[in-house]
Amino acid sequence: MSGRVSLPSAEQHEQATRAGSTSEFFWGEDEILASRYAVFGQTSVVVDVATKRANGYGIKDAVALLYQWTTTFSGLSRVIRGGGWYYF
Repeated sequence: MSGRVSLPSAEQHEQATRAGSTSEFFWGEDEILASRYAVFGQTSVVVDVATKRANGYGIKDAVALLYQWTTTFSGLSRVIRGGGWYYF
């Protein structure tokens, strides 16, 4: 891969995660479907990456247990996305 790689802004992260969806979740309105797209409710479990379904843009692990940094700041704090399911 050539070129420059950088962290996304909070807005870019939101757009990539939602993949054009206007529903509450990128997979639709049904919270029960979350387990098809996200790992949640497990606090000390190691999970292989890319084991869940991709969003509409083909991005896997768009919703994950890890915090994802962005280039956006709010005051002195960096805006982060993702994180544990319990924090949504």
